[in-house]
Order: sequence, then structure tokens, then C-alpha cells
Amino acid sequence: MPFSLLYLTLLGLEILVPPVPAYANAGLVMIAVVWPPAWLLFFPIVLLEAEIARRRLALGYGRSLLLIGSANLLSMVLGFFLAWLVLIINEVGVGLNPKGVFRCYPRFQDLFPWIAGNPWLPPDENAYWQVPIAGIILCIPFLVVSVFVESSAVASWLPHGQQAHVRAWSWRANTASCVGLVILLLVILGYAVRVHCKQ
Repeated sequence: MPFSLLYLTLLGLEILVPPVPAYANAGLVMIAVVWPPAWLLFFPIVLLEAEIARRRLALGYGRSLLLIGSANLLSMVLGFFLAWLVLIINEVGVGLNPKGVFRCYPRFQDLFPWIAGNPWLPPDENAYWQVPIAGIILCIPFLVVSVFVESSAVASWLPHGQQAHVRAWSWRANTASCVGLVILLLVILGYAVRVHCKQ
């Protein structure tokens, strides 16, 4: 009986609620832009962070590669989507009412929705510069989540005596990775602006 009542309710809503037009200009979901290149950069980042771990945590090179590679894999799968979820919640919650959040700082009212909206850029002809800038801004929350996920994973895999320096290693290694990513994104931004100005 409850199933048939639910079915009738849904059928009634379908009949009574008029359809709304669908639009193809939903914007640019940055995860679709960031996720594939992140996998291309996975191995260079693991090599860099493993070298820093080898020096900071006194690990052998093979063990360092295995631990850091596993931690980065976990960070790519779990951490990436965890950061994305937090950013989307932030965009929906704060991005809808920036004037209420920034009553004391009126200068930020126009800027903040763009920064908070980085996970999902609106359709715009300025995507050539907005995408690299959004990528640079997104490095900050991804850095924080990567440090948390990777340091927690590596600390749980090391003996108790070696765990003391894991958080410092994680901050140093992930900051080095993010600095490299920011430099790469600045090069892409410069190239995109140059190509756009020639048109």
C-alpha cells in the first residue's frame, strides 16, 4: 500500500508540475578540467615527494616510493573528491549570499563569489584566463587536504619512532608540488593570454 501511494504521488507531481526548459550552458565543472592532467602529473609528483620523504624521514628509496606512491594514490582518489565536496558545499552555501557573509568587508562582496565559485565556473568567453586562475586558487584547498590525507596515511604505515616528522614532511613535499603546479599554471595562463591577444 505505501508503494502505490508513493507511485501515485510521483505520478501526480509529474502531471501537475510543468516541465522547465533545459539549458546546455551549465558552465565548466573544474573537476573535468583538473582530474585528467592530475593523473599525468602523478608520477613526477610522487618522485619529488618520495625524494623529500627519503631525506626527511630517513627511508630507503624503494620504500619511500612505495609509501609515497600509495599515499598519493589515496590522496588522488579520496582527497581530491573530499576537497571537491567541501568546495561545492562552500560554493552553494556561501556563494549564494556573499553580501551576508561579507557585510563588514564590502570590497570582497564582488570578488568572493568568483573565488568561491571556482569548482564550477559559469559559462563565459573569458575561460581562457579563468581556468588557469581557478586552478591556481584550487591549489590551496587541495594542498591542505593532501597534507591531511597523505600524512595520516604515511604515519599509519610507519613505525612509531618515525612518525614524528611525517606532518612536516607532508607540508614540505606538498608545498613543493603545489609550487610546481602554480608555475605550470602560470605558464599556461601566459600562453593562453598571448594566444587570445593575437586573435
